[in-house]
Amino acid sequence: MKAINRFIRYCDFKGVKPSRFEKDFGISNGYFSVQLKRSGSLGEDTLKIIIDNCHDIDPEWLLTGKGNMMKNFENISMVSDIQEVYAKEDKIIAGLKSKIYYQDQIIDGLKRENKLLWKIVDGENGDNGDHGKKSIG
Repeated sequence: MKAINRFIRYCDFKGVKPSRFEKDFGISNGYFSVQLKRSGSLGEDTLKIIIDNCHDIDPEWLLTGKGNMMKNFENISMVSDIQEVYAKEDKIIAGLKSKIYYQDQIIDGLKRENKLLWKIVDGENGDNGDHGKKSIG
């Protein structure tokens, strides 16, 4: 496998199209696809741009295919662990928001019921809306 193929694989791993790197790095539009079709190789200047800007890519892997794609492979598992924790937290937060919504609905229902009960109490006592409180003086 040539460096261009490894770079495309890296892009797939990162979830980014090679054209995004072309734009970000000032490489001519369509360069990677042309190189892939033609020679299948990358120029030294392009390799230097990739290595200088893709700080997590292992240069040895990019150039030779030996080793890991990422410099610190342990960090990648840590990142995925963190992402998994965030996903779980998002589910918990969504569940809590749902619970709060339903509790608000219950509270609103209780407030309406409370108003109705006060109307009944006031009506039976003949009060004028002071909810059974006696005024002084």
